[in-house]
Amino acid sequence: MPPDARVAAAERRAAARLDRDIADLLPGPGPALDERTRVTAVRLLERGIAAIERDLIAQVRDMALPNDFDAYARLKTAGVLREPALMAEVIAQARIAILDESLVAQRMPGSAPGFLVRLGEAGDRQVRAETLAYLVADNRQRVAGGELPLALHRRLSWWIVAVMRERTGAGSDRALAAAADRVLAARATRDDAATAAGRLAAAIDARPNEHVHVLIDTLLEGRIALFVAVLARALGIDAVEARAIVLDPEGDRLWLALRALSLPRAAMARIGWVLGEADAARDVEALPDTLEAIERVAPDEAAGALAMLALPAEFRDAIRTLGRAA
Repeated sequence: MPPDARVAAAERRAAARLDRDIADLLPGPGPALDERTRVTAVRLLERGIAAIERDLIAQVRDMALPNDFDAYARLKTAGVLREPALMAEVIAQARIAILDESLVAQRMPGSAPGFLVRLGEAGDRQVRAETLAYLVADNRQRVAGGELPLALHRRLSWWIVAVMRERTGAGSDRALAAAADRVLAARATRDDAATAAGRLAAAIDARPNEHVHVLIDTLLEGRIALFVAVLARALGIDAVEARAIVLDPEGDRLWLALRALSLPRAAMARIGWVLGEADAARDVEALPDTLEAIERVAPDEAAGALAMLALPAEFRDAIRTLGRAA
C-alpha cells in the first residue's frame, strides 16, 4: 500500500476507534476500551470537573449551593461530555498515563532515569529552565490525575458555571461569570504538561543526528508527552497529530514518522519493542515484518505521506471531513 494511502487508512481507523471509545466510556453498546483505560479516563474526567467545580465554588462562597451539588452527574446526563474534542483529550491522557506507568515499571532493576537530570544540568540556561518547568507541569498533572488544555478547560468551566446557574437562578449570572473569569485567568498562568513538553523540545532543538537518542531516552524514562513533543518538532507537525500517531496501537503512521526521520532500523526496532512491551494492544510479534516493509519506503516518501499533518488544524479538519463524506 502506498504511504499516503496507508496514512489515510490509519486515520479512518483512528476516527472509528474514537467513536467506539466515546460510546464505551459514557457508556455505549459493546466494549471498545479496555477496563484500565476506561477507569483511568473516567477518573481523570471526574477529577478534572471536581477541581474546576471547587475553584468556582471558592469564588462564590456567598451563594447557597445544595450539599448534593454534582456538576459531573448533570453534564453526563445532558450528554455534553460526549463532545469529541473533550473525549479525545481525556482518552489520550488516560493512555499516556498508563503508558508512562508501564514504561517506568519495565525499567531494569537498579537503573535510574538520567536524561532529564542531564538536561537540568545543561550549560544552556533556557534548557535548564524549560526542563524545570516541564517537570513541575508533568508532576502536577500526574498528582492531579490529568489536566486539560486551556481551551478545553475553558469550555468545561463554562459548562459547570451553567450547571451552577441552574441551582442559583439567573440573578447570579454576573457573579458566576466573574468567578469563571477569575478561575480561567489563574489557569492561563500555567502550562499543562503537553505545552511545557513542547517548550522543552523547542529548547533542546535536537539536530537530525540526535533525534534517535532523544526519542529513545524520553521513552525509556516514561515521558510519553516529551517523546510526542520531540517527534512533533522533528517532523514539523502539530503535537496533537504526533500524539495520535504515537498512541495508535496499530502503528502504521508511527513507522512512517520514524522512517521520515531516517532513523536506523535498530532504533525503530527498539522503539517498537519498548512500546510493545508497555502496551499489550501492540503486536510485537509482527515487528520484524513491519520494519522490513517500512524500510522499502524512502524517507522523503514517508515525509510526504505525513505532510498534511503540518497544515493548520482547521484545514486538516476540513480535508478529513470532506474525505469521510466522499
